[in-house]
Formats: sequence, structure tokens, C-alpha cells
Amino acid sequence: MDVLQQKTEIERAIVEELLQQVDAKTITLEESMPIVNYCLEKIKPLTTKEEITTFLTSLSAQWPMFNNLLTIENAKEKEANKDATVDEIVSLTKAGQLDEALSVAKTATNN
Repeated sequence: MDVLQQKTEIERAIVEELLQQVDAKTITLEESMPIVNYCLEKIKPLTTKEEITTFLTSLSAQWPMFNNLLTIENAKEKEANKDATVDEIVSLTKAGQLDEALSVAKTATNN
């Protein structure tokens, strides 16, 4: 997933969470406005996955209602890394580079 697509999904998730919180009367519409302004200001300049993670960490620290969003995004990133590692191992194995494939597998299981 590219960064623009990830940003769009996160924006949608933030809006959905805010609407749920307002609907549940956990926060008021007025209380949600600083969160909206913060998100609009901070999301726009993000260009890397690392910046997105930093943003979500900061957002969750200020407003714990977004902890689940951070957890979900971290899990997605771990899954993507795992898939990339598996693809690399398969590719190395097919190329006959068994020592390298084993090394990648060991590194992945040690992390």
C-alpha cells in the first residue's frame, strides 16, 4: 500500500472514530474540533510510513480513543514485513541461494 492510500484510510478511520465517539456522547462535536484541526494540520505533510506511524503515536498519546487505530496500523506493517520476508526467502530458494534464504529466515525469526 502506498503512503497516499494509507493516509486516506487513516483519515477515514479517524473520522469514523470521531463520529462514533460523538454518537456515543463520549465527546461533543465541539470537543472534536481540536482533534479535527490537529489531524488536518499534521496529516497533510506526511510522506513516509515512518512519519505516519509517528503521527499515529502522537495522536494516540493525546487522544487515547485512537489507540486501536495505532495498533491496527502497526499490525498491518508487521504483516507486510512478514510477507516481504517470505517472498524474499522463496525467491532466494528458487535461485538456489539456500544459505542466504536460511540467513534471512533466521534473521526474521530473531526479530
